[in-house]
Amino acid sequence: MHYTADKNKLKLATKKRNKNMLLKYGKEGIKALHINSATKFYAAEALKLESCEILSEHYVTDFITNNYDKYLGKSGNRKLKRDNLAVYKSLIYHTGQFNTLYPRKLPFVCMLDIAVNNFKLDADMVCICKSKLTFDPQTQDWTKLYCMGCRLVGTTKPHFIHKHGESGNKKYLDAKIKGCIMRGKNETVILDLIEKEENIVIDRNFKVLNFFPDGYCEKTNTIYEVNEPHHRKSYYKKKDLKRRQILSKYLKCKFVIIWDDTLEREFYEL
Repeated sequence: MHYTADKNKLKLATKKRNKNMLLKYGKEGIKALHINSATKFYAAEALKLESCEILSEHYVTDFITNNYDKYLGKSGNRKLKRDNLAVYKSLIYHTGQFNTLYPRKLPFVCMLDIAVNNFKLDADMVCICKSKLTFDPQTQDWTKLYCMGCRLVGTTKPHFIHKHGESGNKKYLDAKIKGCIMRGKNETVILDLIEKEENIVIDRNFKVLNFFPDGYCEKTNTIYEVNEPHHRKSYYKKKDLKRRQILSKYLKCKFVIIWDDTLEREFYEL
């Protein structure tokens, strides 16, 4: 009987091999060997992919439909690569047209579902915002109403009406939007100063969608935000921009950003 058939012998052999490799190459040498091996593997795989032809949508749909369950799960893409590299390449090619409808790279199961659906999107595969797919990467399934973006602000009036029909408008008005109010160190003083300077009233408890802006003036339809220095970091810039775009579009309002450390003001309008 070969030693690989005996778990204990295999374990001892593996331990001995690893020890010999460590003595021969050292930790850095083994690391270099692994990197070199991986580089060669991916280079060879890239050449194989490049040599494959693009198959028709009809062929890919038939192949995926007949083997759908086989390619579900975390290793589904690797299985498809191993079984039929041309189908794998064609699947990615034909689903590329839908990449703009998803915030990141399309999940593999999402590609499979689109292929089974003849590379067309049903109404429930697209959010009612009409701009994003409703595929949820966590559950590996399609949500009923919202895309990932709208799940953050899925309390808009169109969503309520779509979900509840005639009673949607009332439910929207009665909805309790969850959220929390964060107060900056100098926020109250700064907003008090602006109220006095411009002779306006700034609502500090204004809530819209699931956002709580620092302040909102109904008279001028303007949102006021007091930003601390950390908002200059790239992560917060992207987050603040998205938030500003959502609120500006929804309220058709202006934005005034006041920097806490310099009192400089930035003005934005949709």
